[in-house]
Amino acid sequence: MFVAHLRSKACRVAGMAATAWLGCFLLTLFIPGNAAALLYRTPEGTLKDNCVVWHDGTFYLFAMYRLEPKARDQDQWRHVWLATSTDGVHWKDVGPVIKDAPFGIYAMRVWKVGDRFLMNHGSFTGEKQDVLRLWESRDLIHWEYLGPEYDVRRPDGQRIDHMDVIPVEEEGKTVYYGYAVGGVLRSEDGLKWTWLGELVLDTREKGCLES
Repeated sequence: MFVAHLRSKACRVAGMAATAWLGCFLLTLFIPGNAAALLYRTPEGTLKDNCVVWHDGTFYLFAMYRLEPKARDQDQWRHVWLATSTDGVHWKDVGPVIKDAPFGIYAMRVWKVGDRFLMNHGSFTGEKQDVLRLWESRDLIHWEYLGPEYDVRRPDGQRIDHMDVIPVEEEGKTVYYGYAVGGVLRSEDGLKWTWLGELVLDTREKGCLES
């Protein structure tokens, strides 16, 4: 039963990803010659690995942000940039909403729990990318790191990176499933996460999850 549940969720995520890639491909075929207008660039610095959230009539685009190159990769990605748009084409700079974090900030995802927003992103212990760190915000602009007690790690200490979060109704209440680079997790409240196992995608088998 549990495996079937995860298989269904995994297939849904894979389907959403395929739809998004198809949409991007069709855009390249049918948008007019001024397609450069769809590109968004910061006034300075470099962006990488974005995440877009729709809330209250506005798109919020978050991305890793680097002001200047540094020799150690995780030292140069210590900021999160935000831009907003009402149509997905014309973007307004908000600027860095997380600045000079005491750890590297890699790809992130944002979701809503109750009246607050949560963000997770890949980060490091020393030179090892083995932790997700969580932040919270009430307005998608002002963010606070929740602290190491909310950090998410694999039981075996191996690599883990950004986690897509899906709310699911189970037995009359909302729970959360996280699909991270590295495995599948579950949370009762969207804050504290329990490791469930690795997600193995294999097109040779029926369905999307191997037990």
